[in-house]
Amino acid sequence: MNKDRLQQLNNLFAVSGEEDCVKDEMKKTFQKLGLRIEQDRLGSIFGRISSKKKDPYTVMISSSLDHLGMMITKVHSDGTCDFLPLEGMHPASLLHHHVWILTRDYKLVEGVIVDQNHHYLESVDHKIEDLVIDLGMDEKTTNQVITIGDLVCLKPNLTILNEVMLTGSGLFPSLMNEVILELAERLQKEEFDFDITLGGIGQSLIGQRGTKTITHVLQPDVALVLTPFNGRVSNDGKTSGIMMSAYDKGMLPNRMLYQDVMKELDVGVVSGKYQNDGSFIHKTQKGAACIALGVLMRNMGTDVEMVNETDVDQLVEGVVTYLKSLNEEKIHCFLYGAKR
Repeated sequence: MNKDRLQQLNNLFAVSGEEDCVKDEMKKTFQKLGLRIEQDRLGSIFGRISSKKKDPYTVMISSSLDHLGMMITKVHSDGTCDFLPLEGMHPASLLHHHVWILTRDYKLVEGVIVDQNHHYLESVDHKIEDLVIDLGMDEKTTNQVITIGDLVCLKPNLTILNEVMLTGSGLFPSLMNEVILELAERLQKEEFDFDITLGGIGQSLIGQRGTKTITHVLQPDVALVLTPFNGRVSNDGKTSGIMMSAYDKGMLPNRMLYQDVMKELDVGVVSGKYQNDGSFIHKTQKGAACIALGVLMRNMGTDVEMVNETDVDQLVEGVVTYLKSLNEEKIHCFLYGAKR
């Protein structure tokens, strides 16, 4: 794993709709590797490794570019700001954490999330409406800097625990974007009898907007969606290594693809209610064989997300191994023999 690059990706402000900085970093690497750039109008960016085969199938490997975030909704007379989470974020995971606010002139302003009404009451069940962002400014100064609708993210704080555990805010999706770039570096000189498109999807975590648009651009036949799975242990008792989703509320994985991955790789199986980008990708106009692969991540959606670096390295190796085992005949079977 390129930890310096991961740190760089993690330090970029990338709340949904404002992930251009991450997109630009991904694009630079794809261009340096000589990949053909493909993108949509919502900020998604992919690089294509082209096959020498005539009319090849397309395999899509994706991550999300955007981070979970919040939006400023009101400035109070004391200069503090109300905010609204743009996706599910529990108040307990936000309280007392540092944040960045992206202003309309693209400057980052730092603040902290506090509950002014329940400072010292540990037993209080904090609610979002109890929390405010304190910028250390009075009302006049805050209104000069902040505009209703400004986006907010938890301030990046990537650190390493016990030599192998990465922890911090925004690890997802920064970690999966680093995996995409490592895969691009590993695969760009290999020859396959199918095209490979690798990249990050813009405006993905909020309503899967970019997931829909980039899928129509790429028209994949097979998709491997890279995502972390919240928890410490898989359904089958594994606590480390590569994980694969058995199902979620948005997608049943393609069973033939699922079984083929199980045959080729040593993976743990997870299931849950949280859908991922595969929830839409597999429903593209033609239909796509799709699965979700990833690693276990603790404390997802908080300031202290945590993942084992060794698991991430295994994910990279596993995807490379599986792609080398994949061929046109298998893909044809995954698609129930449908013509291209």
